[in-house]
Amino acid sequence: MGDLFLDRGNDENLIHKEIDKTLEMTRESLLKPQEKVKKRNGDKLVFVSKYNELSTQIHKICRHWYILANCNSDIPEFQQTPMPAYRRVTVQESTAPSDERPADAPQDKETESVATSPEASDLGKQEMLVQYLTDAHHFALKIEEAIDVISRMMYEPAVSVVQEVIEFFVTVSQFGVSQALLGVRRMLPLVWSKEPGVREAVIGAYRRLYLSPSRESERLQAQGLICSLSLLMVDSSTALIQCLEEIVSEFVQKGDITPQVLQLLWEKFTLKSPCSPLERQASVMLLGMMSR
Repeated sequence: MGDLFLDRGNDENLIHKEIDKTLEMTRESLLKPQEKVKKRNGDKLVFVSKYNELSTQIHKICRHWYILANCNSDIPEFQQTPMPAYRRVTVQESTAPSDERPADAPQDKETESVATSPEASDLGKQEMLVQYLTDAHHFALKIEEAIDVISRMMYEPAVSVVQEVIEFFVTVSQFGVSQALLGVRRMLPLVWSKEPGVREAVIGAYRRLYLSPSRESERLQAQGLICSLSLLMVDSSTALIQCLEEIVSEFVQKGDITPQVLQLLWEKFTLKSPCSPLERQASVMLLGMMSR
C-alpha cells in the first residue's frame, strides 16, 4: 500500500507516519462510532459569481466585514463573513460527449437520461442562472445598505478605523457599487486631518481611484479623470470644493496632472470640445484649482 502512495508522488515520511499511526489503532477504537461534526454555513451570505480577473479582490471587501458585524448586531446575515463561491459547471460536464468522459465514470440509466435530455440540460442551466442572480442581488443589496453606516465611521477617533473605512470605499468604488460615490465624497474633508496617516490615506485613495494607469489612451484617461472630479463637485458645498482643490493641488505638485488633462479642460472651456454648460463650468473650476 505504501508503494502505491509513493508511486502517486506522496511524501515518503508522511506515508510512514500515517502507517505507524494506523498500526497503533485498536480494534475497539476502529469499531467505535465516531461523532460527526456538521458545519453550519446555512446562515452565511453566499456570493456566487463567475470567476474572472477581479475575483481575487473579493477578500478586500470581506476583511472589512467586522465593521458591519459590530454596527448591525441585529442583522443575522452580518454576523458571519460571507462565503465567496464560483459557478459550478456540472451541467456542462454532464452534457459532454461520452468519449470525453473517464472510462471509470458511472453510466447508470438515470445519469444517461439526464445527459441526453436537452430539456433537462436547459432547465439546469436556467436554475443555476436564477440562483446566481438571486444570490448576487442579495449580496449587492446588503453592501449598499451598509455603505451609509460605514461612511459614518469615517470620523472615528481611531486612525486605524478611518484607514479601514477609506480602504473599503476604494474597493467598492472599483467594483462599481452605485452608492460608493457617497463615501468617496465624504472622504474629502479628511484631507485636512491633523493625523498624517489619515491625510496620506485620503490622498492615496483618490490617486488609486482616479490616477491608476490603464491601457487606454492618454486622452481617454484625461477624460475619465475630468469626469470623476466633476462628479465630486456636483451639488457640493463650498467647503467640499475647497477640500477637492487641496487634493488637486497635491496632484499638480506631484506631477500627476498630465498636459493632456489641461488641454482637454481648455478645449471644454473654449467649446472646441462639445460639452454641456455644467461640464464647462466644472472645467473652469478645475482649471482654477490647477493654476493655484
